[in-house]
Amino acid sequence: MNKSWSWLGVLSLAPLLGASQTLVQAASLLLATLVVVLLYSLAMLALRRFLHPALRETASIVLAAAIVSCLDLGLRAWALEIHQGLGLYLALIGLNCLLLERSLFSEASRSFPALRLMATYGALVLTLGLSRELLASGTLNLDMSLIREASGLRLATLAPGGFILLGLLVAAWRSLSGRTTRIRKETLAP
Repeated sequence: MNKSWSWLGVLSLAPLLGASQTLVQAASLLLATLVVVLLYSLAMLALRRFLHPALRETASIVLAAAIVSCLDLGLRAWALEIHQGLGLYLALIGLNCLLLERSLFSEASRSFPALRLMATYGALVLTLGLSRELLASGTLNLDMSLIREASGLRLATLAPGGFILLGLLVAAWRSLSGRTTRIRKETLAP
């Protein structure tokens, strides 16, 4: 695995956990990410051949910041509630564009790994948002108010609860898909 792929996962973790308390917030984050990444990749595709390689990183930083700023201003003007739900995490989408530029768009096959990565991220953010909303607000048709208060399921709305839930979702995915890591047993020499 490439180091930039791991950085992409780490930097995507903050918006994933911070802006996915509800399904609406998770869908808003996913839609904002898709819009920014699509606009960024189309603009860089048009600009890349005209840019000197030494200026390509600077241009990509300016372009990502400009697109995210325009989206931020647009959400502030026309969808203030969604903007407040996404908060600071909206600006972190620009970092995902920069890491995608360094890791994926510089390779020969540009579209397939980026599409697969965005589809995985989208499924994860929607699943996490739905799970957190179901656990925290009890939008299930069952009366879980006593169980929820006693077990502390409101922790799911906070970032640590989202982190724990994300770990459980990843563990469930790995066990269902058959991807298990083998732990080597090593004996300690005296």
